[in-house]
Amino acid sequence: MPRRRGEATAAPRRGFSLRSVLAMELTWYTSPEESDDSGATFASDVYRLGVLLFELFCTFETMEEKMRAMANLRHRVLPPQLLVKWPKEAYFCQLLMHPVPETRPKMR
Repeated sequence: MPRRRGEATAAPRRGFSLRSVLAMELTWYTSPEESDDSGATFASDVYRLGVLLFELFCTFETMEEKMRAMANLRHRVLPPQLLVKWPKEAYFCQLLMHPVPETRPKMR
C-alpha cells in the first residue's frame, strides 16, 4: 500500500523486550544485601532511592548506554557528566547506595 504524503512510517522495532527490561531493572534496584540473600530492610529501600535519584538526573540516548551506566552504578561509578553537572546530587546518590547498609542515611 503506498504511503500518503506526511504519513509517518513505523520504524522497525529492535532492542529489548519488556520482559528483559523489567528483569534488568529488578537487578538494578536490588541492593547488595538482597543480592547476598540477606533480605530487604529499610536500608535496601534507601539503596533503591539512590538508584532512582540516579535515573532522574541521568539521561541516555540508547538502552545500551543506559545498561552500561547501570552496570557501572552497581560499582558506584557515576558518569562524568553527572559529577560535573550535578555534583551534590551525585554525592548524595553515592551516599544512598553505599555498599554497607548501616552507612546509608536513616529514614526518619
